[in-house]
Amino acid sequence: MMRVCNPRLTLRTIFAFALMTILAAPSFADAPRTALSPAERGRLVRVLTDAVNRRDFVGVHAAEALVDVGLLEPARKAFEPQADSKEPAYRIGVWRVMARVETADKARRAQYVERIRAVLLDHQAADRVHACETLAKLNEPITLDAERTAVDAMAKDPAAGPFALWRLVQAGEPSAMDRLTAALKASDEIGRSRAAYVLKWLRGPAQTRPSAIDAAAERERLEQQLTDSDEDLRVAAALALLRLDDATRSAPTTRPRS
Repeated sequence: MMRVCNPRLTLRTIFAFALMTILAAPSFADAPRTALSPAERGRLVRVLTDAVNRRDFVGVHAAEALVDVGLLEPARKAFEPQADSKEPAYRIGVWRVMARVETADKARRAQYVERIRAVLLDHQAADRVHACETLAKLNEPITLDAERTAVDAMAKDPAAGPFALWRLVQAGEPSAMDRLTAALKASDEIGRSRAAYVLKWLRGPAQTRPSAIDAAAERERLEQQLTDSDEDLRVAAALALLRLDDATRSAPTTRPRS
């Protein structure tokens, strides 16, 4: 049986996401360090390409990581043959990957987005919450009255609410952010975890400027995760290190004063 994502975000997942956002911050590029060698970078890419062929959400996360670092073709090769998947929840992940792969082709991207939207509007679908989350991750606007009605209704659900509120924040709903913040204190455990996850996503990378020592320590923590038994965590660590390397390479160089 295919393993789908657990609605309870594990501490490892939250830890990995936190590291990715911190290390992706523009200010992190100011910390002195050297770029990865081609061999080191290749090792990180292999972590992603090894995982991308898994037919579960680890594979989805690996594919999205490849897209994040500009390697679209391995993600396309692994997921295009699965484009007509009918597996609840997992199909949403497949379509999310394909929508991101096809960003440059608006018509093809729209085809996958509309599949996801159709699931959200199908009240019999078991993966409506996954569809709502994915539409938020893709930053897709609410385009139909029926969709707005569905999102408003979902926002009242203790567990699913944070994903619906995420879309309402994107739509400019004045009270949505306050409601999302209040969900951090909800009695529903899943809802609290999802609210924390969404708020982390919305707030984006931390802007705190780390010291060189902090930078080295964070990088060492990530290196350790590359050998973790959890392949999803290995994927997250590899992506964080690749983003960190990209930030290093793109950072302006400053000449020492003479």
